[in-house]
Amino acid sequence: TAKLPDYLIEKSWQNARTEGQAEKPWPWLDSTPIAKLEFPQQNRSLVIMQGAENDVLTFAPGWHEGTDMPGNDGISLVSGHRETHFGFLRNLEAGTLFTLQTLDGRNVEYYVDDLIITRHEEIHVPIKNRDDSILLLSTSYPSVNWQKGKDLKYVVVARKYEEGRPRVLSGNMYDKAKHTPM
Repeated sequence: TAKLPDYLIEKSWQNARTEGQAEKPWPWLDSTPIAKLEFPQQNRSLVIMQGAENDVLTFAPGWHEGTDMPGNDGISLVSGHRETHFGFLRNLEAGTLFTLQTLDGRNVEYYVDDLIITRHEEIHVPIKNRDDSILLLSTSYPSVNWQKGKDLKYVVVARKYEEGRPRVLSGNMYDKAKHTPM
C-alpha cells in the first residue's frame, strides 16, 4: 500500500498533467511536481518536486532550482534521500536507460553515463555536445559524515539518449568492489 504523502504527490502530478497547472499536494508543502522519473528495470517511479529543501526531500526527490529544468538542454540536479527515494541508485549500472516525463508531456530518455562519489560542491561533468541534456541524481554516500565539510555524495550522471546516437560512456565509473556499500 502507498503511503499518504506518496499518494497525494502522485495525485498532484496526475492533476498537473491533465489540468495543465501544477498544484501543491497539500497546503503546507511549498512545492509542486515538475517531472516524473521512470526506471522500468528497477520497477521504480518517482515524482520530482520543485525545490530541494528538507521539507520537500522528506517526501520526494527535489530539483535544485538554480540548475536547468529536467528534460531541457543543460545540467539539471535532483537530490533525494538514500534511505528512501534514491536508495535504489546504488543498483544502477552504466548504460541503464530510464525516462523522465515533463509536465508538457515530453518523454525524455536518459542513460547512466557515470557514477561518481565526491563532495557535493566538487561535481565536475564534462560537456560532450553543446546541446547536452545532463541529469544529475544525487544522494548521500554512504551516510552523513558529521565532520564539517566532509559530506560525500553519490552522483548518477545521466545523459539524454537519442536513437541512432551512440552511448559514449565517460569511463570514470568507480569500482564498486573498492567502496563501502551504501
